[in-house]
Amino acid sequence: MSFLWIKALHIVAMVTWIGGMLMLCLLLGALSRAPVLRLPQERRLMFMVRRWDRTITTPAMVLTWILGLVMALQTGWLAMPWLQIKLTLALALAASHGMLAGKLRQMTGDVTSPPWAGLQFAAGATMATTALIAVLVVLKPF
Repeated sequence: MSFLWIKALHIVAMVTWIGGMLMLCLLLGALSRAPVLRLPQERRLMFMVRRWDRTITTPAMVLTWILGLVMALQTGWLAMPWLQIKLTLALALAASHGMLAGKLRQMTGDVTSPPWAGLQFAAGATMATTALIAVLVVLKPF
């Protein structure tokens, strides 16, 4: 497969992953301010988003990582400082996704848990990290 196809699929997978993360951030943010007793339509929405996360967002994250590493190996960029910073930021996004998915899993169960303190900043942090990654990839500053 040509480099440009790998790059295009990497971008599509990344946009899908980040879009799913933002959906999680918004849903969890809204639900954390709501009463613990969930209405049937809220529970249905939570289960639908959880299914979306398992079937679309998480596979998109895995595909993003695989295609990104393939590109890095093909181009010899692994030793470049900008890519090492990008990989660290992408790892932080993956960890954040895991925390968000775990919080959704908790909230869909019968266990009542206190709101995650960082939840109000999750969407902004996701966008800022994604923007920083885009700047690093386009400019390759070092």
